Amino acid sequence: MKKSPEITEKILEALPACGTVADVGCGSGELLFELARGGWKAIGVDPEPAVPEGPEYRVLRGRAESLPLADGSADAVVLQCVFSLCEPEETVKELARVLRPEGTLVVADLYARSGAEKPDGGHAIGRVETREHIEARLAGSFRLKSFSEKSEALLMMAAQSILEGTSCVTREERKALKQVSAGYGLWVWTRDD
Repeated sequence: MKKSPEITEKILEALPACGTVADVGCGSGELLFELARGGWKAIGVDPEPAVPEGPEYRVLRGRAESLPLADGSADAVVLQCVFSLCEPEETVKELARVLRPEGTLVVADLYARSGAEKPDGGHAIGRVETREHIEARLAGSFRLKSFSEKSEALLMMAAQSILEGTSCVTREERKALKQVSAGYGLWVWTRDD
């Protein structure tokens, strides 16, 4: 799905003024390019990067559960449309490991407004959980600075994807997202010492 310029702007505003920023799940590099243009030392991480390494940024093959970064090497980490697809416990440990003390974590992702748990144990796309559940997962290692409701941006991204013929959401997944009354949130966290 094409990323929202509004979400990208809000992510960039949440980051420290300079330093190393890891874009986990960098995909085709839209945010990675913005980070490099903004003067950050940008590192993209993705299991299957769709962007070649450039002179202004690095691209590493890896997953959120096992980041190919040194301990305390990032001033900020961004997960956009990624947290709901990861194994949460391992991902939280890795995020805490690679962020320096007081580092910034930005998570922009789907969340369930209701009906997240299905009788068969399945979930919509990946693991779509309630806002409270997501925040509880991260609260042990991170301190929540802010949450912004960005569901309108999600609707715009989905509509643009459909119009461009690039939507990768199946009919069944759309139905499941409706069942959980999916929203889209932007969380900004600080790593606890």
